[in-house]
Amino acid sequence: MIKIFLENYNNLLSNNFCYLKAKYKKSFKFLKYRDSLKKIDLDEKITVEDFLNRVRAYDFGDLDSCEFLDRNGKPWKVKLIIKKK
Repeated sequence: MIKIFLENYNNLLSNNFCYLKAKYKKSFKFLKYRDSLKKIDLDEKITVEDFLNRVRAYDFGDLDSCEFLDRNGKPWKVKLIIKKK
């Protein structure tokens, strides 16, 4: 790492950068769109695998999680623990 830095030090000082092409397609989502995905519709037809993946994707400990409204309109947060047998 130090060797690479020393070899490119002068380029860094003169703002002469060599950019690399990204390997993967960019995946930027607006916050409003992202948050809409964590809302679970109890009437939505979805596979169990897709449901589990959605819950896992939005499970950030105590910070954030998927949520749904029960039939009475009361909000519930969904947490998931998956353990290998």
